[in-house]
Amino acid sequence: MPVPTNLEPSQVRFMTLDAEQAWGDLLDALEGIDEKQAWAIPSMRGTGDLATRGSILEIVQHLATSKIMYASAAFRQNEFGWDDVFARVRELGANWQDNINHLHDAHRYWMTSWANLTEQDLTSPRMTNWGAYWPAWRIISTISHHDSYHSGQISLLRAILPPAELPCPTQADYSLVSLDQGR
Repeated sequence: MPVPTNLEPSQVRFMTLDAEQAWGDLLDALEGIDEKQAWAIPSMRGTGDLATRGSILEIVQHLATSKIMYASAAFRQNEFGWDDVFARVRELGANWQDNINHLHDAHRYWMTSWANLTEQDLTSPRMTNWGAYWPAWRIISTISHHDSYHSGQISLLRAILPPAELPCPTQADYSLVSLDQGR
C-alpha cells in the first residue's frame, strides 16, 4: 500500500485511509486462497458466535453483506434490505471467484456511500442496519475494524485448514438457520 504524502488535517481523510488500510490487509489475507480452501470448515468448540460456520467463503460473504447493509442503512436511505443481500448470496452460491468479485463490489459501494461526508457529518447520528443510531464516525470505524478482525481469522484459517472437497453452506444458509433459532 502506498504511503500517502498529502495528509491534510481532515478526519474524513484519515478515516478513508484507515478504511483502505484495513481493506488492503483483508486483500492480503485473501491472496492465493483457492475455492477448496475457502470451503473448508473448522471443527468448532465453545459457544462463540462467529456469524458464520467458520469457512473463509462464509466470512467473505459476511463481510460483503455487512458493508452493504451498514452503507445502505447509514448513508443510502435503506437502499437494500436483508432479503436483498441474502438473495444475492444465494445467487452466488459457493463459487469462490464470484464471491470475491461481490466483496470488491460491496467495498466500492461502502466507500462511495460516505465519500462525500464533511467533518461535521462525522458526528451526526446515522441509522445502523438494526435500527440504532450511531455517529457516522463510529459506523465507519466499525467496518474498518470489522475488516481487520476478519483478516486475522482468514489468515489463521488458511494456515490450519486443509482444502475441502465439497462446497460449504453459504452465509445465507447460516443466516436462515440463525433466524429460525431466534437469533
